[in-house]
Amino acid sequence: MFDLHGKANRCFLFAWMCPLLFIDGQSIAYSQDLSSSAPILQRVFEHAWDQSSVAIGLKSQQFESEAALAAANSWVAGSPTVELSHRFDQSSGAADVGFKESEVLLSSPVWWPAQKSARHALAVFAAEELNAQTLQFRLELASQIREVYWHVAIAQEEVRELDEHVQHLVDIAADVQRRVQVGDLARSDELLANQEAQHAKAQLASSKIELQKRKTDYQNLVGLPAPTMFLVEALALPTTDHPRLVMIRSSLSKAQAALDLANQSRSSAPSIGISLREESTRISASNQALGVHLQIPIGTDVQSKPLQTEAQTRVSTVQAELNRVEAAIKNEVETAKYQLEMEQEALSQATERAASASEHLELIQKAFQLGEKGLIDLLRAQLIRHEASNSKVIQQLKVNWAISKLNQTIGVLP
Repeated sequence: MFDLHGKANRCFLFAWMCPLLFIDGQSIAYSQDLSSSAPILQRVFEHAWDQSSVAIGLKSQQFESEAALAAANSWVAGSPTVELSHRFDQSSGAADVGFKESEVLLSSPVWWPAQKSARHALAVFAAEELNAQTLQFRLELASQIREVYWHVAIAQEEVRELDEHVQHLVDIAADVQRRVQVGDLARSDELLANQEAQHAKAQLASSKIELQKRKTDYQNLVGLPAPTMFLVEALALPTTDHPRLVMIRSSLSKAQAALDLANQSRSSAPSIGISLREESTRISASNQALGVHLQIPIGTDVQSKPLQTEAQTRVSTVQAELNRVEAAIKNEVETAKYQLEMEQEALSQATERAASASEHLELIQKAFQLGEKGLIDLLRAQLIRHEASNSKVIQQLKVNWAISKLNQTIGVLP
């Protein structure tokens, strides 16, 4: 007989109440206690970042940025040159005195102080932009990890709930079979109970396939096996250092530095050099002279104007993008807050429904034992309780996911 107060059913009720749900930054454990070995989202995130191709590429770009900064610190604007010349007298007769002249000129282009300062500022802001770009890529990866993380949690809980539902239907089918054997119920009731149990088993198999897909997505992204226990993120406070804003602000600083460099580059870099000249004849001693050479290009707007216009356009474009993203982030945060409020409200309603469905199932079970309710009523009550219980736990996970989404929108990494 199906006795609500029997040992098997007390175990069932205990198993139904087993998931531990803690809100406000606490942990969630399913069918087992949370221990220190539970995967921490931050550790998972850092492992995934270290393994990502983006992180490896950004490390290489970091070396390039350091090399560019070192080059910007140099006064040399180009490759030094060495110029050699030699002249001699080819006259004949009495006029031939054996005149010879040799000269060596070493020169190099050098930056004007304003140009060097502008180049250095551009290299510094380019390095800052790379750091900001790294932070933005990390935030994008965090979004992907948070999504697959809670996908696994929801799929795993659906499997657990269905497995529990199947077990309960199997118990009902066994109880119905015993009652058919003693003549309390008809053969059709036994067939109906078995059909419901088999249908639930088919749903369980489909849920397990979906769970395996979610675990595969998780492992492909993170590089670690999917967890069986999950931690709820603490709700973060809003920050003005949103990675997307930091990225655009650094791009704006770089664009302004590029504009300043364009303004300082109306002409090419000057060239400075030193020369050594030696003259000699057969009738006089050789003479040596040391000279200094300075070559200053004369710049024109014809050459510099296109660069200045391009740099100014870049500054205006980035400034407009910054204004757009600031407004977009504000709207996204408000939307994420609203979603969290709605998910919390839905959780409250799901909790009330689950409690009501459990009480209803208890009453139907008692009536079924007394012969006052049929098998269809019992199966319907069991299905309602299963759906309500599953909805409650899934809704709790949606609340936790909404917290992660809000943290993501605020720009906080795990």
